[in-house]
Amino acid sequence: MNKKDKAFFKDMIDVPSCDPVYNKNGKIIAWKITVECIDVHNFRAPNLRGGWLTSWVQTLDENKKALHRLTYVFKDGLFGRGAECAWQFRINMLGQLAKKHNEDIK
Repeated sequence: MNKKDKAFFKDMIDVPSCDPVYNKNGKIIAWKITVECIDVHNFRAPNLRGGWLTSWVQTLDENKKALHRLTYVFKDGLFGRGAECAWQFRINMLGQLAKKHNEDIK
């Protein structure tokens, strides 16, 4: 991810899961990642290698603050690279979350 994409996720709360998506025959066709954010600045879909934004849901939490839930899908292609790209994206997001947590503690 580039600097612009990292700034897009600066108010991230959680990356709860990386789930497989199955077709009707039970074969994995894609991997789905959900990212939860407090605020989405200048909403756009970050340039992700092998992935695309499929849904964006805005809800309110108990304090009446906006909570955004973004869902990304990484297609599992001929060589099965979707799982690798999805997990790498999740690891990057968890790394950003850890950096934010360390900065908040200081």
